Amino acid sequence: MQNIKDAIIQVGIVLIVSFIVYLIKNRKAKGFGKWMGLFIPKIDDLKTKILKLILILIIFSVIPIVIVININIANDTNLAYQSIEGGKFLFIGLIFKSLIQTALSEELLFRGLIGKRLVNILGYKKGNIVQSIIFGLVHCFAIITFGYKIGVIMIVIIAFTAYFYGYLMYKVAKGSILLCWLAHGISNLLSFAIFYLIQ
Repeated sequence: MQNIKDAIIQVGIVLIVSFIVYLIKNRKAKGFGKWMGLFIPKIDDLKTKILKLILILIIFSVIPIVIVININIANDTNLAYQSIEGGKFLFIGLIFKSLIQTALSEELLFRGLIGKRLVNILGYKKGNIVQSIIFGLVHCFAIITFGYKIGVIMIVIIAFTAYFYGYLMYKVAKGSILLCWLAHGISNLLSFAIFYLIQ
């Protein structure tokens, strides 16, 4: 149950900080939800885009795991689910950690707050590149966990994934972070589940 509390607190903190920034910087926006990208997008040709999304998610989820397995550190690494409660709450904890604590809070912060502001200032291409670099660098714990060489590869993969999430937000979902959240959550869920299964 601690995972659920942690997830709610983390999302709450991100929303409060974002709302304070919204009140200080941009009161003339159409509302906080729209400003953050919290709206249901209208997507043309939804079925085709969902199939492409699933394929890309599988690729982004599997590549880092293959790297970890190939360097034989998967058995020494408990990182993917170290703070998820075991027993009957394992599945619930895995879902909350994957979808709420990491995916939702990171999408709110990096695509909703930071990414949208960078795109407004720098334009789509530069703004999306900068937000993806920031997102990759925030994950530099991979260097500590996996060593320099593998850590840098993981950071680059994470940055490319963040660029893809930015693309989803602007080019597919027309500014909504909901599709990014879904993609990020599924990617995390697949990664955590595979790490759990190989342990």
